[in-house]
Amino acid sequence: MPRCPNMPENWEPPAPAWRCAFAQAKGVVVAHFGSQADRDGPTALDEWLAQHLDGQDAPSRVDRATYHDDVGKFGHLALCYWRDRASFDRWFSGAANWWADDARLGEGVGYFREVYDIPVERFETIWSNPGAHAIGVRDFLAVEGPMREHAYWGAARDRLPISDRDDLLSPLGAELALSDADTLGKRVTVTPPENLCVIRSGQDWSRCNEAEIASYFASVEPALRAGMDFLSSHRDQTGCIDCRFAHELRADGKPIAQTFGLAQFLTLGHLEDWSKSHETHLAIFNRFMAMLAAHDFNVSLHLYHELFVTSQDNPAFEYINCHNRTGLLSVGPTAHEREPVLAA
Repeated sequence: MPRCPNMPENWEPPAPAWRCAFAQAKGVVVAHFGSQADRDGPTALDEWLAQHLDGQDAPSRVDRATYHDDVGKFGHLALCYWRDRASFDRWFSGAANWWADDARLGEGVGYFREVYDIPVERFETIWSNPGAHAIGVRDFLAVEGPMREHAYWGAARDRLPISDRDDLLSPLGAELALSDADTLGKRVTVTPPENLCVIRSGQDWSRCNEAEIASYFASVEPALRAGMDFLSSHRDQTGCIDCRFAHELRADGKPIAQTFGLAQFLTLGHLEDWSKSHETHLAIFNRFMAMLAAHDFNVSLHLYHELFVTSQDNPAFEYINCHNRTGLLSVGPTAHEREPVLAA
């Protein structure tokens, strides 16, 4: 683990927390496959994915979710996880023709794939309960802890091994330049900048009793939703490139008692600045602490996050017929190519 320069002296966290053990992993590939449409419901993306979930190189984990974006589109997400890049490459080579087909441009739906190839030194997690439901990398990595490196500002950075020798700054600088380019009806590839920070921060109330659920939805959840809305609508102020507040689904499309915020920040520093100082995040934190106190610090609400920062050689993303506030399409033209490029 890193040296933990942000940890207060003689620190003892107020509650236990656990993390995934990456010691036996070489890296993780996380692929976010998404669609956006005028109406809610399955799209051709769901059918494509269903045809490719079997076989030796199929993803180790698939989580599904739906969300409503800030321009009024209904989004569907499949978050797919592989234990190594070679397995993903073999899998996608047999599934790429669907993406390359120009028929995608005429279906009235937007599609995107954001593939992250993350070395273990650039990936960290936190779990409020070691027995929580398997989600994301938790499905195939062991959990270790409790740990001391949490519950103080800067703890996420301390948990990233790469932070010992890298400040994780962006080659694009500290300011987020937004784009007004017309991307609808086009196929656009985007090279993500080094040290892009991605966080999936989740909430699971499936094991809560009625009193806990009432407290959560009366106080914490509205603050959480307000924070996600603020990030999505104030991108240039916060450095948040995109924020999707999503409700998780079963494989058959039925909702379950879990949500998550999935956000891309220009850097980890931008996420840290919002977390420690902005009123919307402080409201989330304070209302959650009040909920804990009201229930004698004994609740069944499970919280977690996965956080990673991209390396210099991360794969390119692809957006097909997506509006210009979708993921990295919202970033200014210095960040990516604007010429249509067929999928590899």
